[in-house]
Amino acid sequence: MITKNSFQIVCSKSVFAVVALGLASTAFAAAFKPLEQSITNLGNAYAGTAAYASDASTGYYNPAGLANLTESQISLSLGYSLADSKLTAKTATDVDSSNLLLGTQNPYSPDEKNFLSGFHAAWVLNDSVNASLNIVTPYALNTEYERTSFARAISLQSEITTINVSPSVSYKINKELALGAGIDWLRLDIKLQNQPSTGFVENQGDGDAFGYHLGMMWQPSSAIRMGLTYNSAINIDAEGRRSGDNILFLTAIKLPNTLTYSVLSIIDENWVLMADLQWTHWSRMEDLTLRYADNTTSIEKFNYANTWRFALGADYKPSNYINNVILKFGAAYEQSPTVDAYRSARIPDGDRWWFSLGLHWYVNRNLSFDFGYSYISVNDVSINQNSAGAVFAGNYESLLHVFGAQVNWKFI
Repeated sequence: MITKNSFQIVCSKSVFAVVALGLASTAFAAAFKPLEQSITNLGNAYAGTAAYASDASTGYYNPAGLANLTESQISLSLGYSLADSKLTAKTATDVDSSNLLLGTQNPYSPDEKNFLSGFHAAWVLNDSVNASLNIVTPYALNTEYERTSFARAISLQSEITTINVSPSVSYKINKELALGAGIDWLRLDIKLQNQPSTGFVENQGDGDAFGYHLGMMWQPSSAIRMGLTYNSAINIDAEGRRSGDNILFLTAIKLPNTLTYSVLSIIDENWVLMADLQWTHWSRMEDLTLRYADNTTSIEKFNYANTWRFALGADYKPSNYINNVILKFGAAYEQSPTVDAYRSARIPDGDRWWFSLGLHWYVNRNLSFDFGYSYISVNDVSINQNSAGAVFAGNYESLLHVFGAQVNWKFI
C-alpha cells in the first residue's frame, strides 16, 4: 500500500538524484533555452505543452493543468543529446594578428554529448486544489573547443548551468476552467574561457533570482482543451572571478519572458491532435558585460531578436492491437534569436526544424513510461566575429539527435 510517508520518501530520494545529475549536465538548444525539462511531449516535438496535462510535469509547463490530475504522482526524466556539428574557418587571427589556421584541424567538429534531467511531483489536495514541485534545467549551454583549435582566441568553453526549483498550485473554478500559478527560484552558473596569445582567460561566476509563471486551462467541451502559460523574465545579478589575477567581476543577466498557447483536440478514440505557439522575448538580452573591480570591462554582444516557435503533434492509440500503448508524432519550426551580424563561436545558433517520434507505455495502474526521439536540423549559418582584436570568420553546420526516457508513478 502506498502511504503519504512513502510518497515523501520517494520524492526526497528522487530530488537528490535529479539535482545531483542536473547540476552537472547541460543540453544543446536554440540559443541556450532547452525544452527537455520533461520527456512527456518529446515525441510530439513539444506540441501541446500548455494543454496536455497528463502527468506531474504540467506543473512546470502550465500550472493550471494540475487541475486535470486525479492522483498524486511523480515523474523522473532523462534526456541525452548528440550533436553532429562542423565549424569551417575562413579566417582566424589572434589578438597579435597571427594566423590561427596554421597547423589546426579545419573543419573542426566539437564533441557535444550532453544530458538533461528533470523531477516532477504532484499532489491532489482536494476537489479544487492541486499542487506540484518541479526541479528542472530551463537554461543550458556547453560549447567547447580544444586549446589547439582555430577558435581558441575567441572561445574555448562557454558553459551555462542552471537549476530551477518551482512550487506551483492550481485551482479548478468549474469543470471548464482552471487557473494556476508558481514561483521559480533559479540558480545560474556561468563559465567563459578563451586563450589568446596573451594567455589563458577564464571568467567563472554565479547568481540566483526569483521569477514566476501563470497558467490558464479552458476545456469548452470533452474534445477540446486549451492552455495559456506566461513565464516571467528573470534578472540575475551574478558575480565571479577572473582567472590569473583573481579579479572580482559583476554582471547582469536578463533572461527572457515567454508566452505559450496550446490546443489539444480529441478526434476519436484513437487520435488526439495538438498544436503549440510560443513567443520568447529574447530582445531583453542585448549583451553580457563583465565589470571588473579594476574598472575594466569585457563585453559580449548578442542583440538577440524575439522569436516564435510553431509545433504540431499527434497521439495514436492502436486500440485494436495493443491497448496499453500510445504512439506519438510531431514536427516543429523554431526560430533562433541570433542575429547574423552578432553570431559568435560561443553560440553558433540557427533556426531549426524538429521531427519527432515517441511512445507512452502503460505498464499498470501505477507505472508508465515515456520514450522519445527528435531529429533536429539546424540551418547552416555564417560567423563573422571580432572580439578584442581577435577575428574569426567561417561557417557552421549542425544536426542534433535527442533521446529521452521518463518513468511515471501514480500513488493509487
